[in-house]
Amino acid sequence: MKRQPEDWRDEGDDSVWITSTKLTDADIDRLQSVRYLTLLDTRVPDGFLDQLPQLELLDLRGAQSAGAVRRVAALPKLRALAISHARNLIELPNLESLTSLEFLDLYGLAQLVALPPMRELVRLRRVNLGQLGRLSDWASLTSLTALEELELNNRLTPDLDVLAQLAVRPSFTGFMWSAPDEPQRKVAAAEQAANRPKPQHVRIRDLWNSRT
Repeated sequence: MKRQPEDWRDEGDDSVWITSTKLTDADIDRLQSVRYLTLLDTRVPDGFLDQLPQLELLDLRGAQSAGAVRRVAALPKLRALAISHARNLIELPNLESLTSLEFLDLYGLAQLVALPPMRELVRLRRVNLGQLGRLSDWASLTSLTALEELELNNRLTPDLDVLAQLAVRPSFTGFMWSAPDEPQRKVAAAEQAANRPKPQHVRIRDLWNSRT
């Protein structure tokens, strides 16, 4: 099926943005050279992502992305993963096969209560978490031996014990929580527990733009 311009935007440099459509197996060939893929409210068939092992950056946005989220563990070269506004997503899959992952951004997952196991993600240096109002299990952050920076945004209830455990690591260098609607004392308690200066604000697009 031929895509309309508003559905499929080839951004050049091996980057494609696909919006509000339904992909089919016939689209796989067009994506074989893509390394940075953004899917916004886009449905994918079962096993679709499995056939794109060259992907390095994947940005999944919107309620339709839940099906794709379940298959991200099949992407061995993935260095950066962002998942946002998948409101009906109850849990994340096991991500421990993504041993090349360096960046993880989770935002607006309203039903998520626990972070997935991440012990094998030995290259994961940066984690962004935001608008995860039900998230109560933060424990897997302590298993990230390479974690350097943690950025929080908007509505959250950070586990202060987890932040304190991160704070004793010399390799943990940056923490910030941007939360204008949260009580200042709550934010201050988290900042005190983490005891680190604010890192630079980074999104998945920044990683792509700064590549060498």
